[in-house]
Amino acid sequence: MTDTRHRTWALLNGFLGILFGLLILLLPGISLITFMVLFALFAIASGLFIVGQGLFGRTTGAKRSWMVAGGILSLLAGILVFFWPGLTALILLYIIAARALVIGVLEIVTAFAPGKIHGPVWLLFTGIVNVLFAGLVFIFPGAGALALAWFIAAYVILAGIATVLEGFSDVSDSAGKFTTRGA
Repeated sequence: MTDTRHRTWALLNGFLGILFGLLILLLPGISLITFMVLFALFAIASGLFIVGQGLFGRTTGAKRSWMVAGGILSLLAGILVFFWPGLTALILLYIIAARALVIGVLEIVTAFAPGKIHGPVWLLFTGIVNVLFAGLVFIFPGAGALALAWFIAAYVILAGIATVLEGFSDVSDSAGKFTTRGA
């Protein structure tokens, strides 16, 4: 598959994360229902982009399977939150953390998979950010989803920026030097 397809899916997903994070920052007084709807829409769209990147991007074999699995998990998390509005803040927080943990582990595994990987430094960074975020949420769940809105926004913006950088990056020669592609 072409670099352009991989780049497009990664950029769409990254910009979506940045937009979601900025919406949370710009709407600090949002209700729990509004937050839940925003998260659900973000997780569904991000899941579609991740599945698209896995199916139509440069990935093959096990890397493709991991990416598609992560995207499906994101889709399921978004659908669950969207169609089960009676969720408490704590359950929503655990769904967000579980999604971040699984996606993060999948990204870390993919970054270390054998073969030439598109943007492994940024993929690894994004995976670590996801796992750290999930760990903090599981350790400190009592604060609730709205109290952690700024932290969630920062996490999503950081992960979005790393995904955008992944879309523009490539691994060059066999020496493993990281380069940014020009036009």
